[in-house]
Amino acid sequence: MDAVVEGGTAHVASGVYEEEVEVEKPLTLIGEDREPTVIEPEGGGTGVEIGGEGVAVSNFTVRDYGYGIRVGGAARVRVQNCRVLNSSKYAIELE
Repeated sequence: MDAVVEGGTAHVASGVYEEEVEVEKPLTLIGEDREPTVIEPEGGGTGVEIGGEGVAVSNFTVRDYGYGIRVGGAARVRVQNCRVLNSSKYAIELE
């Protein structure tokens, strides 16, 4: 996410990404298509952690995390056309 400028858009190609995604600034994150664009854990913490305002996330499958998508104290956040599977705590948590 560091390479994306504030207010910018990151287009993510289909594939399986074994990492936790942290978004702390306004941006749009768009997966190529929901089913083949997958975020899954290395360790099982949080799939997508949103801490910045003005964030939009769409077209992802997030699976096998403790928390699928977690929004912590941020406003103007949009999550659209995402599928969260097999979360051991919450699929989506809003703080």
